[in-house]
Order: sequence, then structure tokens, then C-alpha cells
Amino acid sequence: MEGYLLLSLMAIVCGVFLWRPLLSNGKPTASRGEHEIEFYKDQLGEIERDLNRGIICADEAEASRIEISRKIINCEHEPSSQHQWSQRNQQLFALAAAFFIPVAGLLIYFSQGSPALQSGAAKTVDRGQSISGKIPPNLQTKITALRASLDENPNDVKAWLSLGRTYFQASRYQRAAEIFMEATTLFPENGDFFARAGEALVLGSNGAVVPAAELAFKRALKLLPIDARSRYYLALGDQQNGRLEEALKKWLQLEADSAPNAPWRDTLRIRIASLSKKLGKSPDSLSHEGAGAGSQVSPEKVISGPNREDVIAAQQLSPEDRREMINSMVERLATRLEASPDDLNGWKRLARARKVLGQKSLEKIALKRVAELQPRNVEAQLEYLSAVVELAAPDSPNASELKPVLARILGRDDRNPSALWYSGVLAKAEGRNAAAVEYWSNLLSITDPNSPKYVELRNEIIALEK
Repeated sequence: MEGYLLLSLMAIVCGVFLWRPLLSNGKPTASRGEHEIEFYKDQLGEIERDLNRGIICADEAEASRIEISRKIINCEHEPSSQHQWSQRNQQLFALAAAFFIPVAGLLIYFSQGSPALQSGAAKTVDRGQSISGKIPPNLQTKITALRASLDENPNDVKAWLSLGRTYFQASRYQRAAEIFMEATTLFPENGDFFARAGEALVLGSNGAVVPAAELAFKRALKLLPIDARSRYYLALGDQQNGRLEEALKKWLQLEADSAPNAPWRDTLRIRIASLSKKLGKSPDSLSHEGAGAGSQVSPEKVISGPNREDVIAAQQLSPEDRREMINSMVERLATRLEASPDDLNGWKRLARARKVLGQKSLEKIALKRVAELQPRNVEAQLEYLSAVVELAAPDSPNASELKPVLARILGRDDRNPSALWYSGVLAKAEGRNAAAVEYWSNLLSITDPNSPKYVELRNEIIALEK
């Protein structure tokens, strides 16, 4: 009842404000002739001012006055005031308009809405404190319990994962993405959180790989180079942005790297078949572009796209199954690279994957191949050098491994600190003291004199010169 009273008062106030200007239209207004006369009078005054300033001469001023006076005489003298309507008609129209508009609005509102109902169009941004009616009671209870658990122990990785997945299951994708991204601030090296955040953003955007999701997936791949979820959605983003060839290439690589029983292989085959048909690709061309055995899908065998259950199935793997799946993908990639030893990007992915899995000796092998394929890339050489040194510690690195990489580094950067240091170490181990002194003297010249390293270098040089 209070709502109706308020609406009525608002209608009355609006009617009053609408009525007043309508009534004022009945007041007298100046005619066109009167406006013209005022204009010509202003021109006469302007002529006098120009004459006084010396802009025009007396003859020109007089001629202008005569012309303007003629125009004033010829102006049509209309009545000084006029009414479009009679005063009575004006008042009737104002009353009708002021009454009809509020009443019509009220009638429409009474038939379509009610002040007691919550608006369905305007939804308040939910920061996680969602209305219990919007989420199933069992999930709401779980969310409440997980939040209480995180309040007590915010470093509980499993609780963060469970909370995000619960929102995901409730189709609250935006909130799920916020939870996963919030977790990344506590666990910045957890690539899985970035990948899950990206996927939630995609589903929350009706399947569109938005820029925020793309950034999340790229961050995930830096931490988990073979993460299937991120690779899949980045390729989907390429497809949505018109980069069809690049999308097909990425999906083919993902399929080739995936285990035979990977839950996403059927989805990949659907995508590959659909996109290859769109590009006019044949099964032979798919095989040529790198698809693994058994992945040659005929473009004619196209069925409907993957549903939400297909996506969720790929998330339900236990940590042990997930690690087994990753190992399988890595081994498939390594096997493929044996047949394609010049695939630089493949070796880079393999090196990152080995690093994530903690397989240091196998990581070194992959980094070695990357360094051999990029002999002029100093960064690639330094990564391989670090792997050689780290794997050999606490012993000295093998000379046969050090010499080629040090030569490549110094050939491009003869003042590189790491290369100069290990070149001196290698020369000293081989008894080439003069060469060691030369390397370390060059390193000493670019070392901060106030650093402990400077003192150590100087002592080593002095000891070798004795």
C-alpha cells in the first residue's frame, strides 16, 4: 500500500510540473516583424560605431543607413502579440495531458508489475554472498562451510579448489573465476588455478574466450606447459578471432600429445573435423600437419559440439590420474620429437614439461636440443648451461658438455658473466692457468668492486699468477 501511495504522489507532482509550462504557452509572443525591426536597429547602431572608429567613411555610412531604413519601412507590421490557441483551449489541453500521462502510466504498471516484486532485470553484483535461493541448498551449505574453513586457514589449497569448483557446479562462473584468481594471489605458481579461472570466464561469457581468459590461460601454460585445458581454449580463441589455421594446428598438436584414453579426445576430434571441413582440409592434410595415429577424422563425421558434461569430465581426474595423464602426454611428445628433431617449439614445450615434472636430466636433454637449434640465441645457451651446472652439482660439470655451449655464448657475448666464470673454471681444471686468468680478469672488470664476488675473483687470479 505504501508503494502505491508513493507512486500516486509522484504522479501528481509530475502532473503539476507538466501542466505549468503548457499553460504558459498562452502568453503573448513577439511577431516576426518586431524581431526584424530590432535586428535592423542593432545594425544602425553598428554602423555608427564603425564610423566613429574610422572603419568606414561618411558616404558609406550614409548609404548603409538609407538601405537599412528602407528595410525597416518595408517590414510587415504584425500584431504585437498572438495566440495559437484560445486561452480556454490551452487550459483544457494542459489539464488533459497532465491527467492522461500519469493515469496511463499507472494502468500499464498495474497490469505489468508490482512494487512488492523484486526486479528481474537489475541484478546486484554478487561478491560471493549469493542469495540462497539462487544456489541449490546443498551447494550453499558447502560454500558456507568452505568459507568458514578458509577464514581459519586461508592457505588451504584444497579448500580454495573446492570452493571454486562448487561455484562452477552451481553455474556461477563469474564468481568461480574470482575465487580461482583470488587463490592465485596466495599460490602464484599454481597453474591449475589460472587454467580453471580462464575456463570459468569462458563459460561465463557464453563460450567466448575473452581477453581476461586468454591471459589466464597463457599464465597457466607458463607454469604447466602441457595443460590440455589451456591449450584447447587458446585454440578456441584463435578460431573465434578468425585465426582458423592456427586454431587447427594447435588442436592437432594437442591431440597428438594426448593419451589415447584422454577424456577430451572426442571433443578434440569433433572440433578438428568441423574446422577442417570449414577450411577444406582432407584427412591426408590433417595427418601431414601433425595429427597422431588414429586422429584422422573424416570431415563428414561431424556431430554436435561438446556439451558441458564433456568439459566437466576432464576436470574430475584425481591428482594421481592427472599426473599419469601428463606423463603420458609428455612421453607422446618426446616420441613425436624423435621423428621431428628440428621442431624447435616442440623441444621448448618438452623442456618446460620436463621441468614441471622435476625430470632434470631429461630437461637437460631437451634444452640441449633447443640450444643446438638456436646457436645464436644467448638465452637458450644460458638455460642449457644452467641445466648442465645444476645437474652436475656439487661436482664440476663435464667438459665435453661445457665447451660447446660456452663457445656459443662467448661468440655472441664475450662479456657474459656466467660464460666467463665457467670458462675460467674449465680452464683451471684442465691446467690452463693463463687462460683462466684471462677469463677471470675480464669478469673482474665488469664486477662490482664492493661485492664479495670481486674479492673472490681477485684472490683466485692472484693464486693462479703465483
